[in-house]
Amino acid sequence: EGEKIVCAQKGVAKSVSEDSEYGKYITVDHGEGIVTLYAHCSEIIAKEGDEIQAGQMIAKVGSTGNVTGAHLHFEIKDEENWLNPEEFINFK
Repeated sequence: EGEKIVCAQKGVAKSVSEDSEYGKYITVDHGEGIVTLYAHCSEIIAKEGDEIQAGQMIAKVGSTGNVTGAHLHFEIKDEENWLNPEEFINFK
């Protein structure tokens, strides 16, 4: 818990919010309909409307929302579909 979360690609912070499932989360708009979501954060650093660079710290790993332990829940969506992050990011 508390490890830094960095933005996958350049974009603009679209929303910073909290709910019972995702806990504290942030979405980043990367243009061309692509949005990333970073959920279960302990703290959100970026603010709505911030311009964010790839690799910039935007939040900290946490255990908020519906979880059994601290982790990052990461999603990539286009305008209608969830996308496989492994098609966009090298996790090795």
